[in-house]
Amino acid sequence: MKLSLSKFTVLLLLFVIFGVSATAQRIYSPGYIIQKSDTLHGLLSYSGFGKESKQLYFRETETSTAMAYSPSTINGFFYEGELFESAVVNTEVSVLEMGLVKEGPELLLETDTVFLTQLVKGVKSLYFFTNRVGKEQFYIKVDAQFELLLYKKYMREEEGKVGVFETKMSTFENKKYIGQLSVYMIDCPKVTKDLRQLKYSKASLTRLFWEYNSCLGYTPEVTIGSKKKRIEFGVKAGLDYTSFKIKKMPYSAYVNLDDVKKAYPVYGVFVNAYIQRNRRNLSFYNELYYTKFYATGNMTHYENELHYTNADSKIDFKGVNMMSAMRYAIPVGAFNVYVNAGIAFSVYSQYVNYTKRDIVFYSVNRQNNGEAIPDFNPSKMIPVIGIGATYNKFSFDVRFEKRRHSSFDEKFSVNMNKLYFMAGYRF
Repeated sequence: MKLSLSKFTVLLLLFVIFGVSATAQRIYSPGYIIQKSDTLHGLLSYSGFGKESKQLYFRETETSTAMAYSPSTINGFFYEGELFESAVVNTEVSVLEMGLVKEGPELLLETDTVFLTQLVKGVKSLYFFTNRVGKEQFYIKVDAQFELLLYKKYMREEEGKVGVFETKMSTFENKKYIGQLSVYMIDCPKVTKDLRQLKYSKASLTRLFWEYNSCLGYTPEVTIGSKKKRIEFGVKAGLDYTSFKIKKMPYSAYVNLDDVKKAYPVYGVFVNAYIQRNRRNLSFYNELYYTKFYATGNMTHYENELHYTNADSKIDFKGVNMMSAMRYAIPVGAFNVYVNAGIAFSVYSQYVNYTKRDIVFYSVNRQNNGEAIPDFNPSKMIPVIGIGATYNKFSFDVRFEKRRHSSFDEKFSVNMNKLYFMAGYRF
């Protein structure tokens, strides 16, 4: 049974996805666990999202058996440049659904045991975590206890205002955290005087705590993200294997470009942006790379010695491809195996698509020039899929692109498939 290039690529992609899912392992980084009586150094793995936000995995060496810890079993831990502290805290869990739920300023609090991330370390520090409904929550320490900075966005009807179909609903904010911080930072008036404009966000609160600690003569430490990059840059190079096939022979007999297979060098640059800083398996991958294709054909269409056609055809284009894809990576031992799925678009600096026909009909010679492939557009947007793996700063991947072009009258069609084999290095 003949297996096409596109079917082979899809089967290979499915094989890798299922194979990797079955053998996936966690990636560990050096760190330490803070216990009541001592500190335990070793290798840690922590995702920080969903159910995994309450689960820390630890092993002493690469070959040791992993042990799981929760906020109720340890005091905290240090991992990839961040300090986490175990805490029993209040968290605000009301959900705002515009147009569906009418809520007032009352807070809906529940108690949870969590790992809090230390955002700013100073005389007075700032802590953070994302709760089960996806809300960012910020905390301060008062008398050795964690206190939630209270905030809620809610909806209510505006008196006297009516929309087109019903009473107009507007969004309001309960900003109790402003009053809490005014008391908490009362010893630095120049910082608290402008608190009314303070946003309940990581950037605004981090900046406030930095300014407050500096006001007291203490140099604060912003601990989050000290060892993590959210955006990676790099270069790639490899081979582009192109298969070019014209279907429906009555047409291709006059251009003789059928079933061309060639390999070309390819090179480019890439940017990989992680969607969430702590979650390293999901990213937005972009690549700019050089591409080309060249093919010529010559054929004589012979009716008889007095009536025949010589056809010379040429396709030649060079330019850059721009690819944007979502990347999902799964750790397998020391490697990260990933799948890419997205779109690609080409911009060509050189594009040649012509055929020259010399027609002899008895004693009359004439020339007929035109496009070898009428209305062929290799620049159109196309889907792209690929698989690959990274090891330290190096990567290798295989990518498949499929272009198909048909004439308006369906007298012929063109398939141009590209299979890329590329190695990369990130800075």
